[in-house]
Amino acid sequence: MSKTKLFEIKVVSTEIFIGILLLINFIEIFFAFSLEDLLNKLGVFVISLIFTVLVIRSSLKEIKRREELEKLANKLAKASKELEGANKELQRLDDAKSEFLSIASHQLRTPLTVIRGMSR
Repeated sequence: MSKTKLFEIKVVSTEIFIGILLLINFIEIFFAFSLEDLLNKLGVFVISLIFTVLVIRSSLKEIKRREELEKLANKLAKASKELEGANKELQRLDDAKSEFLSIASHQLRTPLTVIRGMSR
C-alpha cells in the first residue's frame, strides 16, 4: 500500500514539474522578438503540450494498473489462505482414512487368523 502511495506522489510531482515547464514555455511565447522566434517558441510549446498530455495519460494508466494489480494480489492471498485451509482439511481426512483402514484391516485379520489356525 505504501509503495502505491509513494508512486502516486512521484507521479504528482512529475506532473507539477512538467506543468511548470509548460507554463514557462507558454510565457516565453509572449517575449518573442521576431516571427521566426515566435514560431520556434510556439513549436516548442506545442511539442511540450503533447508530451505533457502523453505523460499524464501514461501515469494515470500506470496508477490504474497498479491498483488492479494490488486487488489481484489481495485476491490471490485470500485464495491461497482458503486453499491452505482446504489442504489441511484434506490432510486431516486422509489421516482419518488411513487410520480407519488400519483398524478395519486389523479387525478383519484377527478372525481370519483364528479361522486359519482352527482349520489346520
